[in-house]
Amino acid sequence: MPTTAPDLIRVVAAALIDGQGRVLLAQRPRHTHQGGLWEFPGGKIEAAETAAAALRRELQEEIGVTPLRARPLKAVTHDYGDRRVHLDVWRVDAWEGQVVGREGQAIQWVTMHELVDQAMPAADRPICQALRLPEQIAIVSDPTPAQLLRIPASVALLLRVPQLSATAYADRLQRLRQDWPQRAWYAHDRVDLVQPLQLAGVHASSRVWQHWQERPRLSCWCGASAHDAADLKRAHELGLDYATLSPVLPTNSHVGQPALGWDRFAALCAGTSLCVYALGGVGPADLARAWQQGGQGVAGISAYQ
Repeated sequence: MPTTAPDLIRVVAAALIDGQGRVLLAQRPRHTHQGGLWEFPGGKIEAAETAAAALRRELQEEIGVTPLRARPLKAVTHDYGDRRVHLDVWRVDAWEGQVVGREGQAIQWVTMHELVDQAMPAADRPICQALRLPEQIAIVSDPTPAQLLRIPASVALLLRVPQLSATAYADRLQRLRQDWPQRAWYAHDRVDLVQPLQLAGVHASSRVWQHWQERPRLSCWCGASAHDAADLKRAHELGLDYATLSPVLPTNSHVGQPALGWDRFAALCAGTSLCVYALGGVGPADLARAWQQGGQGVAGISAYQ
C-alpha cells in the first residue's frame, strides 16, 4: 500500500543574540517530539499568519520578549520520518522585555563555540552553521594595507591569485596571515595550506572540488563555487559548509554566462540546507537583499577593492 508523506509543519524560530555574542536556546519538554533537546525558541506558524507575525507572537508567549530588530537567517525543510518540518529562523539582535521561560522550559545562553556541542534537533544544525559563518567574503588578490583597513574585520578574506605558482601563492598567503593575524583568511583550492597557516577556511573552485570524493578532513570552513542546483546538491552531499552561487547579476568576471537573477537565486537557496552566498555583481549594499532571498550573505571582488 502506498504511503502518504506527512503534512509539512511550518515553524518559526529566533536566534536571539545578546551583547556578548551568545545565543539563546530553550529545552523541549520531555513528552514532546524531540523532547529534551535544545532548540531555538519559537513555534508553529498559524494559518494565514506571516513568519514575522508568528515570530513576534511566539517570542511573547514563550520567553516574554518583543523583537525590535530581526532579519531572516536561514530556512530549512527537514523530514523526520513521522513529520516534515519547515523551519524559518530569524536572527534577533534587539528586543524589549526580560528573557524568561514563560512555559516552564529551561533556557540557556551559549557561545557560538559552545553551540556545536549542544544536543539539538537535526533541523537546527544548518542554523548553527549559518550563525557561525561570516556574512561576507571578500575575494582579494594582492590587497594593500589601505584596502584591508577598509574591509570590516567581520568579513572573511579569500586570497585568489590563479596566475601565481603554488610556491608564490603559499608565500603570499603566509605573509598576509602573519601581517594580519586577526583576520579570517581562506585559501583558494589549497587544502594543504590550511593547517600549517592555521587558516579559517578553504574555498575550492569547480575544477578542484568536483573531483573530491569526501569533505577534506579539516576543522575549518570548507566551501565551494557553485552555479546551479546540481552543484549545490553535490556540495551538500560532500558535507561542505557553504557555497558561493554565481553569477547573481551580470559581471565582467563571468562574461558570456547568463546571470541567475535574484528570483532564481532565492529558488536555489530554498532547495538546499547549505549556506549560500550571492556572488557576481553584488557587494555589501546587497546584504539585506541576499538575506531576504534566503542567502547567508554576499561574496565579491570589485565591491571590496
